[in-house]
Amino acid sequence: MSERLDKQFDFFREIDKEKSIKRQTYLTDGETKENDAEHAWHMAVMAILLSEYANERLDVLKTVTMLLIHDIVEIDAGDTYAYDEDGKKTQRQREKKAADRIFGLLPDDQGKRLYEIWEEFEAAETAEAKFAHTMDKLQPVMLNSAADGRSWSEHGVKLSQILSRNKNTADGSKTLWEYSLNNFIKPNLEKGRIKNDADEKLVELCNDCCNEPAQSNPLESKQCCVYYTYMLRCEDNSVYTGVAADLEKRMNDHFSKNKDCAKYTKTHAALRLDAAWESDGKAEACRLEYRIKQLPRNKKEQLINDNDFSVFGEKLNCEEYRRLTSLPEKYR
Repeated sequence: MSERLDKQFDFFREIDKEKSIKRQTYLTDGETKENDAEHAWHMAVMAILLSEYANERLDVLKTVTMLLIHDIVEIDAGDTYAYDEDGKKTQRQREKKAADRIFGLLPDDQGKRLYEIWEEFEAAETAEAKFAHTMDKLQPVMLNSAADGRSWSEHGVKLSQILSRNKNTADGSKTLWEYSLNNFIKPNLEKGRIKNDADEKLVELCNDCCNEPAQSNPLESKQCCVYYTYMLRCEDNSVYTGVAADLEKRMNDHFSKNKDCAKYTKTHAALRLDAAWESDGKAEACRLEYRIKQLPRNKKEQLINDNDFSVFGEKLNCEEYRRLTSLPEKYR
């Protein structure tokens, strides 16, 4: 018993070093950089509370365990910055060597168990590992946005880099990836904190920003062509907001759940079209979509019921949008 306890406490003392490993992400104060232990704790809390948005049923305790231990290897391997391409070339080798040593401090059964969970996280194939990776991508994006994009600006981070790093984030939670894109990434793109070098990729990731081939950045394009921003009521009383060039066709996509319907309406059946606005360009339509998605539920209902653009404050020019008074009958 004494030998087992000695090994366990050797491990506890060793992982204390994780508190000294600095990351490139700033805390919400925009001044202090977080350390690995703070990163792990923050994600663990987030996983407990956000697990309801996972794509699949989870063993939450296992997911939290992954998040708490996955960066312990950086005690030896060091933190590899998300956009350090040279560092990534040796990252796996460095971290595997560290895992062998650090988990080897524990009694054999516990060391083997934690090593297997660490490897499961690395493989990113199980529901728990996929969701853990979603947390690992979401948490720093949230903090970067809260710090007014300071780390992104300092490192000259490009949109293409962020999208590449987050290419699998939706595998753990489509809902959380959509939230991250709309609430953290797009606003910092608009403010210039993120360099926009991937216009077409952004259009593809705008959740319902038309099905035509992308021509330009939806946040900047001035192409004059009528587009529609719509609010669709679902059977669970949730409200989905999207953009379309052909409103009737897009409604047919949603209501028939064909291959072109949004991911959201595949799992939240469409009930009726509550409101739609036309505007002279994709940029304007996508801008309204983005602002609507930022509104709390009561403000969305106010907009639907009263066409009250005061819910946006001074963020939108209401003269750019014309409320449709006649909606396609079969979708009302």
